[in-house]
Amino acid sequence: MKLSRNAQLLADYVVKSFQDDIVPTEPQLRERMAQLAPVLETIGQGTTASERDEVLKELLARLRVSMDVGTGLKADDVKPWLDARRATIDPFYWTRFSNHLQKEWPSGVLRNFDRVTDAILDLCGNPAAPEDQWKRRGLVIGDVQSGKTATYTALCCKAADAGYQAIVLLAGSLESLRRQTQKRLDEGFAGLDSSEFLPTKGKDGWKSRAVGAGLDNQKRFAAVFTSRTRDFNKDVLNSRQLTLSAVKEPVLFVVKKHKSIIENLATWLQAYNADTSGRIRESLLLIDDEADNASVNTNDEDKDPTAINRSIRGLLNIFTRSTYVGFTATPFANVFIDPDTSDDDFHKEELFPRDFIYALDAPTNYVGATRIFGEDGDAGLIKDLEDAEEVFPLKHKSGLQFDRLPASLHSAILQFLVANAIRDLRGDSTAHRSMLINVSRFTEVQDRVRDLVDTVTEHAKQHIRNFSRLDGAAWKQSAVLNEIATLFTEEYLGCGFTWEQVLAALFEATAPIVVRSVNQKSGAASLDYAKQEDTGLRVIAVGGNSLSRGLTLEGLCVSYFHRNPQAYDTLLQMGRWFGYRKGYEDLCRLWITTDAQQWYSHVASATEELRDEVRRMRRLDLTPKDFGLKVRSHPDTLIVTARNKMRKSQTVIKQISWSAEGAETTKLRAMSNGANRRTTQAMIRSLEERKIPVEKSEWGNPIARGVPKEVIARFIDSFEVHPHNFKLYVADDEKADFGLGKFIAETDASSLQFWDVVFPQGELEERDFLNSGIQLKPVKRVVTTSDSDQTVLVSGAKARVGSRGVEREGIPTNVVDELVAQAKAEGKNLADHKLRSRRERPLLLIYAVVPHHAGNDGIWKGLTEEDLFVAYGLSFPQFDDKTLTKTVAYRVNTTWLRDHAIEEEEDEPDGDDSDD
Repeated sequence: MKLSRNAQLLADYVVKSFQDDIVPTEPQLRERMAQLAPVLETIGQGTTASERDEVLKELLARLRVSMDVGTGLKADDVKPWLDARRATIDPFYWTRFSNHLQKEWPSGVLRNFDRVTDAILDLCGNPAAPEDQWKRRGLVIGDVQSGKTATYTALCCKAADAGYQAIVLLAGSLESLRRQTQKRLDEGFAGLDSSEFLPTKGKDGWKSRAVGAGLDNQKRFAAVFTSRTRDFNKDVLNSRQLTLSAVKEPVLFVVKKHKSIIENLATWLQAYNADTSGRIRESLLLIDDEADNASVNTNDEDKDPTAINRSIRGLLNIFTRSTYVGFTATPFANVFIDPDTSDDDFHKEELFPRDFIYALDAPTNYVGATRIFGEDGDAGLIKDLEDAEEVFPLKHKSGLQFDRLPASLHSAILQFLVANAIRDLRGDSTAHRSMLINVSRFTEVQDRVRDLVDTVTEHAKQHIRNFSRLDGAAWKQSAVLNEIATLFTEEYLGCGFTWEQVLAALFEATAPIVVRSVNQKSGAASLDYAKQEDTGLRVIAVGGNSLSRGLTLEGLCVSYFHRNPQAYDTLLQMGRWFGYRKGYEDLCRLWITTDAQQWYSHVASATEELRDEVRRMRRLDLTPKDFGLKVRSHPDTLIVTARNKMRKSQTVIKQISWSAEGAETTKLRAMSNGANRRTTQAMIRSLEERKIPVEKSEWGNPIARGVPKEVIARFIDSFEVHPHNFKLYVADDEKADFGLGKFIAETDASSLQFWDVVFPQGELEERDFLNSGIQLKPVKRVVTTSDSDQTVLVSGAKARVGSRGVEREGIPTNVVDELVAQAKAEGKNLADHKLRSRRERPLLLIYAVVPHHAGNDGIWKGLTEEDLFVAYGLSFPQFDDKTLTKTVAYRVNTTWLRDHAIEEEEDEPDGDDSDD
């Protein structure tokens, strides 16, 4: 519930009355409120008892939120400078922004946020350094929708306070995103509304007004050379005779990441601000908010990353003193895995973060990929999407014809209507609310979906208008309201309100809802929350890539997502549902296929592993180059690299490290299962021939210890893996030269010579596994199938063949207990990847899987012999992988990927106002 003005004032005074390092208890808060409320009442700022109750709830919610300070790596020659200069720095911009944040942020979070942004600034170049020339290149890794904007806003404030004179922020490729970013920088850094500072055609004057942080302190404002209404335009600046030296305050540019715009900015800067040498002596901070755009899959030169990076380098080189900081939501960024650079040369690239990498930690109230799709994810938020493929096939053209919406989309729309009513009842009547629909990358398809969604929405609103306000049970005459009532009972019964209360609120809550396309054709104004700041915009947004590139959907509570999940490198960016959902997290719903859930779960796990790698490297005092090498050799770069090369070559050969990595065959083929059963039987016979016993482990699973690597290599090479298991698949005619089997057979790594082989116990009735004499309870797994190629997909959000904890096999119990205790102290369950660094021998897990239907819990009969599939998993220990002989060579066919796995981006018409 949004606090009244007087209630917010009371909350601010209560927070400020405690020292920063004190987290008050509920009784202490009540006591302080009782002391301060009468004082404020004497000056006309009184509050009611119910308002004070809401203040208490708000403060308690704030105080439960915490944030760690993250971890950074730096080059050996990066020296600290900030502490030595503190006495000479006037922290005007940071103090103003900090005071602004204090109204919403817990003091502990704000305190650590201050430390984090200090640490990042200290890694940047010192603008007061005596050297005539210097440059710094860095990268900040955050989470999607986790507050990266606040982080770089704080960095802008602190950089300006420290003496940076020019700040350029590259805000993505869409004008809608640039305007949204400009608005946030206006509010947090500049302190004024830039809309009228650079007037649009037909207007004149220097009108501006204080906004955001500027409302608290109007002594100074940053100079803003772009505006909410238009991108960089040299003619406007020249008409105002604006140059860097003409203003005393730092100058901000918020521009789209287009080649022509960046080049025009560089040309103007050099023409009007450079000295006789052609270079600019003022210091530059350049922030790249789309550094994780790893795709070069475009025909548009203006948006081609190679050309864009060239223009960024040109802009940086105009300045004799410059810092470049990229912000990314994924470690799989193009700065690490550009396929056109070698492992020897990649760190020499101009934009490589050779000086520093900083991994941010999100606050505890952040709802991200791990929170939704991780091992302990919130299953109640996810709705399995099963019928969208009938209407919107994943592979389709722009001329796709359809005359109806899937039943699931009807339900999602009604959920959004109900969520609006509940939020109104909770007192959030002026808050923005959004619903996302992303089912196609094609603008024409999006617009047709918009029209059908609008028809369904208006039909529902008409029924609500006609029936919801009738007396008694007369509403039951409406089929739509009956459907909404059923949905309320199934989804929102615990929301705190009765159906009768929700019914009474439905009309006013849903009447303002609009349906809009959000794409380059519809333009930047299609989703302008700022214009309805006072009343709140309630919108169903239908789009594709325009909804996947950094744009924040305010108050997003229902998402409907049906896109190709194997566009691996863009998955996280497509996840607009990540972020903060204060006061309405329980209302949020995400409609998504089980296949996409698997990919998100996998991406979340892989990203967290690489964040752990930053922490490990920090302890070992390693450098950004070391981290870059680790990312380049990570198995998950296979598909990203292949996608980048898709238009340039048919094959990609890449070296991958398996140090401390794991994998499972979550995708199987019914036609291959007979051969895989025989391969497994041959493996078990090999154990018998070598007199290696199969015993019961400490954890109750059959285990064979000390199995020679040759047995493992033969098993892996003989097992028929589905091609979609990218990390494990190798074509038969390539196994002599590529792949994991070859690597295992030939490796001289001492820790990989002998293996443990485990047959994990499941929950079904015990049987003689493949007539081998091994008594085993098969695991029960829900699967989905594809008739076209007899694919069997282990489904569900977690996409695991094995259960969590199975990788503890082969590790001493005292070590496992130690790791469990560490995870528990952090409030987490022990993730399997944490076990690998303590493993002495690699582990092969062989599973007996009985396929089951989703929903009815019955065995899926007839897919394979005895209704039993064989699958396997791997868990490698940490080993030296610094030479090519310690990595695995893969050959990826990009033509196959394009035909079967990865969708290409549409070359949409550019509807942006690309000023020059």
